[in-house]
This record gives sequence, structure tokens and C-alpha cells, in this order.
Amino acid sequence: MVPRRPDGLLYADWLAFGRRCKRLVGHYRRGLAELRYRMAHPSPLVSYTQWRPLVRWHWPAGLVEVALQVIRLESGGRPWAQNPSSGAGGLFQLCPPPAGWADPDFNVRYAYQVKYRSQGWGAWVVMW
Repeated sequence: MVPRRPDGLLYADWLAFGRRCKRLVGHYRRGLAELRYRMAHPSPLVSYTQWRPLVRWHWPAGLVEVALQVIRLESGGRPWAQNPSSGAGGLFQLCPPPAGWADPDFNVRYAYQVKYRSQGWGAWVVMW
């Protein structure tokens, strides 16, 4: 008699399925890493709208458009932008700029998780 799981699946089938899934983990991780890299390194043409996928990745859906407008007004979509008078830097012009401010992925994530969640739009209130 072949042992069966309570749901009727054969143990051998279940183990084979688990092995197939385990082999695919690396494939999916590489795909996710490539997707995040492409979001953080879009085309060389500078525009604030090119950062939409990255902003959608880190910000809630209801805040994406406003966050893109902040990027437009603060840096114009240039991740290396730095304000010489205040020292603010990056897409969201973070002040003081944390280590890694020129990395778009870090800048967008930091802007939401640290600045927006603690201060709301008050961190960028000067432009409203």
C-alpha cells in the first residue's frame, strides 16, 4: 500500500513538487533582483515619471502621484541632484542626506519609511 497524505496526495508527488519549487527559488530571486535593478536604473533620459515603478514599489498606491510631484519639484528626477545651500540630496532632496542618498532605490524607500511616516508631507511643506 502506497502512503497517502490526508488530502489524498501521494507523498512521492508531494516531495517531487517540493523539489521542483526549490529549484525555481533561485530563478525567481534573480528575476526579482533584475526587476528592482531596472526600476532603480531606468533609461538615461532624466524625467520624474521614469521613477513611477520604483515609487509604486515602496509607496502606498494612494500616495504615488503626490510622491512623483514631490520628485518633480525637488530634483526634477535627477537622483544625483544636491542642493548646495542646504546639502539636501537625491530624488526627494533628503536633508540631511543619509549615507546612500544618491541611490534611487534607497532614496525612495528612505523618503517613505523615515521621512513620510514620521513627518508626513511636512518634510516637503515648503513647496505647497
